[in-house]
Amino acid sequence: MGESRSASKLPTGGIMAGGRLKFFVGGAIIVLVLGWLIFSNIEGATAHYLTVEELLAQGPSDQMVRVSGLVVGETIDWDPQELILRFEIADEGGSLPVVYQGVRP
Repeated sequence: MGESRSASKLPTGGIMAGGRLKFFVGGAIIVLVLGWLIFSNIEGATAHYLTVEELLAQGPSDQMVRVSGLVVGETIDWDPQELILRFEIADEGGSLPVVYQGVRP
């Protein structure tokens, strides 16, 4: 009974190599997406805040701007029907009326 059986051989590293490749490709995609998110938000995070004095010197504008200053507490006026919030901000350069429309922050 000289039957010779050949044992089926599994490819060495074939399954592991495919798993590693998927791991590295997935990791690279995650790193690229995170890098893009960070890079695309740097500009918004580093926006320059104007002082009240600088904004008053520029004059009226329809553009949205960021202004540094403190809210003057007694000037806060909230209209819940119209969703309009009015208040003043002030710093050492003066005060500025603000009108915000939308959900109360």
